[in-house]
Amino acid sequence: MTCGDCGEPITDRHPNWPGVWTTLVDIGPQCDKRSRPYPEEDEDNACGFPHRPSNAVA
Repeated sequence: MTCGDCGEPITDRHPNWPGVWTTLVDIGPQCDKRSRPYPEEDEDNACGFPHRPSNAVA
């Protein structure tokens, strides 16, 4: 499975981030190459966007 934004391999079974889409190394769940615009008013995404599977609906 790869991230729909950055193309990195991702998993939701990482021991440090169970149930969260993250890369296979300890980088965490934040995707650095988001293709969605930054919502200035949305506090939930103030630190960036999470990875999402490439087959996920935006």
